[in-house]
Amino acid sequence: MTTPAPRRPWLLALVLIPTLCVVVGTTVLDTWAGALIFLGLAVALHAGGGAMRAFAEQRRRVRPEVPRQKRRERGRV
Repeated sequence: MTTPAPRRPWLLALVLIPTLCVVVGTTVLDTWAGALIFLGLAVALHAGGGAMRAFAEQRRRVRPEVPRQKRRERGRV
C-alpha cells in the first residue's frame, strides 16, 4: 500500500492561479487598482518574511542548536 502524494502543490495552485488571474485582469482594466494589489501583496510577503525570520531568531536564542552526534558515538555511554 502506497502513501498518497502530498496535496499542497495542488492546493497552492488552486489558490494562486485564480488570485493571479484577478490581479492581472485588474491591472489590465485599472492600472491604479492593480498597482495597489501588487503593493499589498509585496507588503504582505515582506511582513511574513520578517515575522518568520524573527521567529527563527527567537527560537535559536531560546534553544541553541546542538551539533548532531556521529552514528558510532550515539550508542555509546
